[in-house]
Amino acid sequence: MTVCAYSEFDPITLKPLNQHTAMRLQEVRLQQFDFRARSVLDIGCHLGLLSFTAARNGAASVLGVDVTPEFIAGANENLEKFAAHNEEGSRLRFEIAGFDKLDPAIHRSDLVLCFEVLHWLTLQGIPISSSIQKLRQLTKSDLVFEFPWDITESSIAVREQLTEDDYNPELIFRELTKYFSFVRVMGFMDYMQSTDAKRVLVHAR
Repeated sequence: MTVCAYSEFDPITLKPLNQHTAMRLQEVRLQQFDFRARSVLDIGCHLGLLSFTAARNGAASVLGVDVTPEFIAGANENLEKFAAHNEEGSRLRFEIAGFDKLDPAIHRSDLVLCFEVLHWLTLQGIPISSSIQKLRQLTKSDLVFEFPWDITESSIAVREQLTEDDYNPELIFRELTKYFSFVRVMGFMDYMQSTDAKRVLVHAR
């Protein structure tokens, strides 16, 4: 299983196992959101770190989804260990689901986490306007949204498929403000400091 340096944690205590993971948890600032009695949808959950964090902070229910089967298998392994020691484990669920399979009638949640997903959707040919419109449909209240700033970011540039017409910050923010009445930049992320990645974290509602 491929484990990112910023997603290495003890599945029982959720303690980060390296500096990158510790920095990421600090930078996503989930502690400033009120999770109590709220439903959470974590899109692109990877091994579940943010899902577990939401549950630990009082979420009533958390569904983590990812399109990669090995990530969901890993998240469920982590959940088994977590649930054996933490009552919050009963609030968590992980399943394989692509963005296109998420149904607002079923998956709409109070708070949606969407990290490291937008550029992959765009690379697959889904316009940014469509992606953000669907995020609005899936979000009852708050969206916490992280994405690469532009096409010069390494994970986009190496594929050489997108142009600035397809993916650029002006387009992303224009679509966000079209569908959400409140949009604020929470900051640029430093947890990938060993690369040239430039990621921005946004809160919308």
